[in-house]
Amino acid sequence: MLFRSAPGTFEGGVKRESRKKITCYLYDAQNEFLKEAYRQTLTLGFKDVQSTVGDVLNFRAAFPETLKFDFISCTNAFHEIAPKAVPGILFEAVYRLAHQGVFCAYDMEYLPQGHNELGAVAWKHRRSQR
Repeated sequence: MLFRSAPGTFEGGVKRESRKKITCYLYDAQNEFLKEAYRQTLTLGFKDVQSTVGDVLNFRAAFPETLKFDFISCTNAFHEIAPKAVPGILFEAVYRLAHQGVFCAYDMEYLPQGHNELGAVAWKHRRSQR
């Protein structure tokens, strides 16, 4: 999820009145996830919602380089990405941030017993300290 907003919009949280100043850009490799995110995001009262299907490796080409974002989130995606591609994706996300923008990456922290996913590495806090 990528946000571009009017200055000062994120001060004090994102209230409904503030959302009217925010353009929300959705970007996902899987169209069915994107459609659901788009459907849910429309109900939140953003100024505009735009969605793009694409591979995260092509993120750079998906949006004009001059477009800077106030907030970028990457949720449950890094376990699907080749390890050698991760630094470039992180760099591109930070490069695309506005002056005081925020990048938030969140991935799986655990998998429920019996629900293994190929390629997923679940880390607990104590394991990440090593």
